[in-house]
Amino acid sequence: MITLIDTSSLVALARYYQPFDTAKVLYSYIEKEVSEGRMIILDKVAEEAKYTARGIAINYLSFLSDKENVYNSDSLIPSKRFYSMLDNSFVVHSVKKLLDDSLFEERRTSYLKSADAALVIFAESYNGLDPVQIVTEESSSSNDGKLFQKIPQICGQLNIKTLSLPDYLKGCKEVEVVVKAVK
Repeated sequence: MITLIDTSSLVALARYYQPFDTAKVLYSYIEKEVSEGRMIILDKVAEEAKYTARGIAINYLSFLSDKENVYNSDSLIPSKRFYSMLDNSFVVHSVKKLLDDSLFEERRTSYLKSADAALVIFAESYNGLDPVQIVTEESSSSNDGKLFQKIPQICGQLNIKTLSLPDYLKGCKEVEVVVKAVK
């Protein structure tokens, strides 16, 4: 299984798990997954992580500063199917109605340059032997007034598996997250 991880999950990893990872077991596991190509960090995600939550994710996962550990997304090209679905299926029609054509085109172009779009485009176009999944903390509910649907909704339409960070960690055989009560 190839795992792509969203900025929101990297931030959650650093914010909520890192304080308990005193032996750096989780850190080492993520570093190994990235270095061995089972987890892919897109450059747009790494860049977004620098400016999200004061860079907590990049500070914790310092190996992401090494360009060898980050996938360059410049070669990702959306398929014709993706473009069609972006305009018809992934768009929030109630928000689109409020925009004129030029503003819609501007926001569409901006979305296509985003980390979210890069994650979905990579997953949709991946032709490897292993299936792809995206780890994200986004939910399928409320879209917060955005023009395009959230990652889980889009991936659902493309049959791409999404899961939260806790669900991803539950499936990791090499890592066990344990919280112990101290008397």
